[in-house]
Amino acid sequence: MKQRRAEIESARREQPDTLEASIARGLADAEAGRVVPHSEVKLWLEKLARGERAPRPRSR
Repeated sequence: MKQRRAEIESARREQPDTLEASIARGLADAEAGRVVPHSEVKLWLEKLARGERAPRPRSR
């Protein structure tokens, strides 16, 4: 796990604007538990589809 975190941080420093770095940041967020539950995203998207304005869901 520590090696993976080091790889993620290295990618972040070396290539901050690449797809690989974006993926690395997303994986790091998921590993740290910074995710939004599917049910909350689904409700938000349904509101948007009906034309309602709603704040985007946040990670917990």
